Amino acid sequence: MIPKLTLILSATSMVLLVGFATTARASPTGQGQGGKVDGLQTRAERSNWQETSRYSDVIEFLDALKKSGLPHVDRIDVQTCGQSEEGRDLPVVRVADKAYATDMDAAAGQKIRILINANIHAGEVEGKEVAMILLREFASGEHAELLDQCVLWFVPIFNADGNEKVNPRNRLQQNGPDAGVGERFNGKGLDLNRDFVKVESSECRAMLGLFKRLDPHVFMDLHTTDGSAHGYQLTYAPSLSTNIDPSLDEFTRKTLLTTIRSRVRDKYGFETYDYGNFPRGRGTLRWTTYDHRPRFGTNYYGLRNRIAILSEAYSYASFERRVKVTRAFVLETIRSVSENATKIWDLCVQADKRVASGEWTFGYDTDYAKPIEDEVLVGRLDRDPGGGVRRSVADPAGLGARHGRSSASAAPWPPSETASPSTSVGRRSASPSFRAEAGIICSGRGTG
Repeated sequence: MIPKLTLILSATSMVLLVGFATTARASPTGQGQGGKVDGLQTRAERSNWQETSRYSDVIEFLDALKKSGLPHVDRIDVQTCGQSEEGRDLPVVRVADKAYATDMDAAAGQKIRILINANIHAGEVEGKEVAMILLREFASGEHAELLDQCVLWFVPIFNADGNEKVNPRNRLQQNGPDAGVGERFNGKGLDLNRDFVKVESSECRAMLGLFKRLDPHVFMDLHTTDGSAHGYQLTYAPSLSTNIDPSLDEFTRKTLLTTIRSRVRDKYGFETYDYGNFPRGRGTLRWTTYDHRPRFGTNYYGLRNRIAILSEAYSYASFERRVKVTRAFVLETIRSVSENATKIWDLCVQADKRVASGEWTFGYDTDYAKPIEDEVLVGRLDRDPGGGVRRSVADPAGLGARHGRSSASAAPWPPSETASPSTSVGRRSASPSFRAEAGIICSGRGTG
């Protein structure tokens, strides 16, 4: 008998009762080489994924990109959107179908505006590398069809101050890069992904300035998971705001994200799923997401009646694989948005009209949606035989597959209602007892 789990996706959206299953997965394909150009590689690429880019690396990469002479470098415009608490300029890079004098010129007509934020937590570094890799690809002429309907803005190193505090002992549970990563907090000791309401940081003031100036139709925030051992290379979430326009919310959940998930699997061989965690402790195992408070960036952005998407690469996958799956997820998000450009434009216009007319007003009371049943892949971790400061690792590319020092997970649990496997997670270990029970639990745990 398959054990049942409870999955909470949102305080007001949907709840899933889930069971475990194993699925055969293809080897990742269609990843390409990231448009590599001699002399124009990220620090991560140059170090064979042993290091991540410092602030100076990012700035030097952007300068070199503009001077590279690549055939479509005129599509790239490097600007500054503000400064960090320690005085570092925060770059924002526009990508459009050609050179434009201003951002609004680039977005003239009915082009969809997409803002992609990386490195809000400076220990979660793959988004930063992906931003640079994609900028290089666009400058090389790749993905040109995506710019017919969209204008993109990348913020590659949002937490510039935390990025400079690289230490191999930061994020010990994370599988690389072995030379270390930066810190979660900014130079003022603030978690930037908890600052979107109180706005105490200069970085979040800069981001809210971008929101106001660009009014993006879509906002993406790129992260890395913090703990649970599941069977997905990346998990995702829409805005969990309880006040987002229902039509936008339904389109994001039922059309946009389901399309992205299918394409990432079919084109690249990566499994993705709705973001969640397995709560610690014994008893009924549940898959729970975080809460709807707007202090989180994607939840805040939902209050603007726009689409927001959280991306969480799997922290136990290798650094290289996390970069590849994040690149795939970002690309397929842009592609799906581009294909639905007219629909998204109309949804945003109609949502604004409903607010302006008083038809839609903010509420303050919430309730749970009815649950639906689904299956969740559960991960199993191995110890890193290389020793050092890194702990448990996994690379869930397929059953039984091995990738360097990592072994694949997503293995089935014993087919018993009370099976109690032991799973090692970083320095922690847990032996949860699984029972076929259903309940509705709202988790207050935050995003990665």
